[in-house]
Amino acid sequence: MRTIVYHSGALGDFISVVPVLRLWRMHTASPIDIITRAAHYRLTNYFKITDKGIDTDSSVVAKLFVENGTEIASFTRTYTHAILFASESSQIVKNFKSYFRGELYYHDPHPDRVLHCTDYQLSIIDPVRSMYSSDFSIPCISFKKERPIHANRICIHTGSGSVLKNWDFNKYLGLADLLRSQGHLICWIRGYAEKSDIYPSGDSVYTIDSLIDLSMHLNDSLLFIGNDSGLSHLAAACGCKVVALFGPSDPAVWAPKGTGDIRVVYNRKNCSPCHLRNSTKNKDCHRECLKSISIDTVAVICMRLISNV
Repeated sequence: MRTIVYHSGALGDFISVVPVLRLWRMHTASPIDIITRAAHYRLTNYFKITDKGIDTDSSVVAKLFVENGTEIASFTRTYTHAILFASESSQIVKNFKSYFRGELYYHDPHPDRVLHCTDYQLSIIDPVRSMYSSDFSIPCISFKKERPIHANRICIHTGSGSVLKNWDFNKYLGLADLLRSQGHLICWIRGYAEKSDIYPSGDSVYTIDSLIDLSMHLNDSLLFIGNDSGLSHLAAACGCKVVALFGPSDPAVWAPKGTGDIRVVYNRKNCSPCHLRNSTKNKDCHRECLKSISIDTVAVICMRLISNV
């Protein structure tokens, strides 16, 4: 028995399918190969959630989107099961339905209703999930050894996949000032979107190079603060305490889950949430949901979380 999984989404979406991979691994006790972004499969391969990764940009994968029965049959001949996070109208699903001879699971990669994203992703294998009483909906990245928590380090990431989801950068600077005054060390997480950001001198800056190294850095930190982003989901999955600031998107669907303490800061407005697929509500978005979140409010939540209150 061997399974091929397909997922082409961003980091936050990818973390939401980790429970599916873990449950499937436990249920089948067999190898899992995954087609996804290279940084993503390196992470799950390292932590032995998957066995082999295939880059979504590779020429091998491109052939799966061409209606060619010979190519599909050749690629899938060693697989007994396939789990595709892709819509029924996508060419890859059409091809697998036509030419794959094993057991096929698939669904649209994004929730189409108010249901937490991890529960939605698990629904792709509902027949398997129903066989177990345990809650598999919490993403978990396992570490090979215990790592001591850096007693004072707070990681802050100011970006996300959309500027509409970002709390004001100057407010993050003000929050860092307050936390620093309480004796905490601030570490700014810099991704590609934050390459031009200028951080206070004296603070440390972690530039993302590897999700594996970043996950260890987060696991070793006292607290992570960020927007509705892939890094918030990764930090939660690593067991780090997380404060996630939400605006246009719905935390009932997209809030990070993990084994550590997590707090979502969300000022719901009459127009909330507007960050929905096929929605036109966000065309004239003034982001009052995010603008109305004060520095003091977030600081109090952070200090309480640090103190386990």
